[in-house]
Amino acid sequence: MSAFKFTVLAIAASAATTCLATNITVSTTTSNATSLDPSLVSFSIEMDHWADWAGTLQKPNRYTQALLKNIAARTGQPPSFRVGGDTEDHSVYAPQYQIVNDTFPPATNITPWPEATNVSIGRDFYSLSANLPAGTKFTWGINLKSRNVSIAVSEAEALMKAFQSLHTVSLELIEIGNEPDLFPWTSSEDVYIDEWLNVTNAVAEAIHLQKGRKPTLQGAAFAGTKFNMVNLINSGLLTNGSGKYISTLSQHRYQGTFCYGGGGLIQDLMNKAHIRGNLSKYEPDIAATNKAGLDYIFGETNSYSCHGAPGLSNTAGAAVWGIDYSLQAAKLNITRCHFHNGLGYKYNFFQPISGVSDDGVNNTAPHIMPLYHVLVIVGEAIGHNGRSSIQELTIDDTYTSGYGIYEDNKLVRVILINSQLYLSSDAGARPQTTISLQGLSSNAALKAKRFSIPSADATKGLTWAGQSFETPSGIPNGHVVEETVHAGNFTMNATEVVLLSLH
Repeated sequence: MSAFKFTVLAIAASAATTCLATNITVSTTTSNATSLDPSLVSFSIEMDHWADWAGTLQKPNRYTQALLKNIAARTGQPPSFRVGGDTEDHSVYAPQYQIVNDTFPPATNITPWPEATNVSIGRDFYSLSANLPAGTKFTWGINLKSRNVSIAVSEAEALMKAFQSLHTVSLELIEIGNEPDLFPWTSSEDVYIDEWLNVTNAVAEAIHLQKGRKPTLQGAAFAGTKFNMVNLINSGLLTNGSGKYISTLSQHRYQGTFCYGGGGLIQDLMNKAHIRGNLSKYEPDIAATNKAGLDYIFGETNSYSCHGAPGLSNTAGAAVWGIDYSLQAAKLNITRCHFHNGLGYKYNFFQPISGVSDDGVNNTAPHIMPLYHVLVIVGEAIGHNGRSSIQELTIDDTYTSGYGIYEDNKLVRVILINSQLYLSSDAGARPQTTISLQGLSSNAALKAKRFSIPSADATKGLTWAGQSFETPSGIPNGHVVEETVHAGNFTMNATEVVLLSLH
């Protein structure tokens, strides 16, 4: 049966430009959409402050739990967690400590919350994984940079022992080495492969990894594209020693850096063309990984590296970016995007404990950051069917992006993103785009939910479908607000996201 189609007519209204109309054809059925992982938007946690996120032994961090349960209610499962980052390669198993003993360098103006130079992992450190909601899937990082087999094996053995007694969460993947392409001794991919196999073969033997059983291995975790998946696969790594246990290949992606101060512009971060250009360069690696039968992920990603740029990473504009960015990644067959988080970082989803007041939100209690809304909104777009897929809408407009979400190949939701910049300092009326849905039957019912924000540079005052998640408990406040959209028109504000549900 031929697919029934409807057209979205977008009319960009601006006092400074001529009104333009763009016709977008959306199939209500599809056979070529890309599958969506319910955990598309997931966490990467810097290892040194893991206990701040998880809580203490048998005393979970209730704020973390509440915010994660908000997502599970929308997707049917909690986000996945990768715990590692730079400090996974500064770690050593030290059972004389119960949880962890960290050594930190002095704070600086650029890095007020520096990463630990040493992480002594205590005997109950890994067991804190049980504090997260039931069904949480974990990737844990192990030290490779030290080139010490004993360190890696002792960490892996402690990790496996902990998860053998944890029945509500699961260890899915083990990552050995974070951003090894930046190690001082990795002069080439061949050097990396040899050392990775030397350490990982010993780990695999010690913890009795088995082909086809969890946990499997997550390979690469490269910071850049100098080392790439095409070469890694062509090297024969996947058939050499413990390489046969690799099920996932990971690369890291940031849109810029704050390592030396400075920063970028919100409009560049949100820019539709920039988002697509930044992601398209990974298509050869994605294709090679998928051809080898493996998942390709961004095991660590976010806006600006080195914990985010103030006035950029901690703004509502970053949330608008994150929604388009993660959905565009999914369209390219990037299975998951693990957004990196630490304590006090400007690009966090949230701050899990009290005492972090210098992140631009100015709240000393645990609190969400604007980027948390990416988890909520993308999660709601994906839904909890477990079989949803995505197809990008072709929209010939500089600021408007859109995606169709399908369940069992039938269109159920459309998400529209307006990335036109609106700042708190802008004078005059906020620009709007008028959207007209054409081709639907007269009794077709669409429900619209809005991501409403004061401005792209706002750090608070954001709401999703009328609810605020900026609450002390993490439980949203207010009633859900849905607009009924008939076959007529509605407006979108500059810097706004709308989710449409077909009923």
